[in-house]
Amino acid sequence: MNYSLFSIFDVKTQIFSQPFMQRTTSEAIRSFQGTCSDNNPNNLINSFPSDYSLYLIGSFDESTGSLASQHPQQIANATEFVKQ
Repeated sequence: MNYSLFSIFDVKTQIFSQPFMQRTTSEAIRSFQGTCSDNNPNNLINSFPSDYSLYLIGSFDESTGSLASQHPQQIANATEFVKQ
């Protein structure tokens, strides 16, 4: 099975987070949405949503163990999901 690799980019630090795998982009969006909308004031994504975006950065083939990177493609911004 092929998995997509995603990362959250912080525009202020100019750093991508540790990558995570999901089977589909929709699953990654749902996971990111859950992180963004937890209403925890200590959550930096919740506190500064315009600073964080979800990116597709590559893929992983579990049958061969191969990784393929790609130019990061923005999928969503935290501002779309943070509850005001």
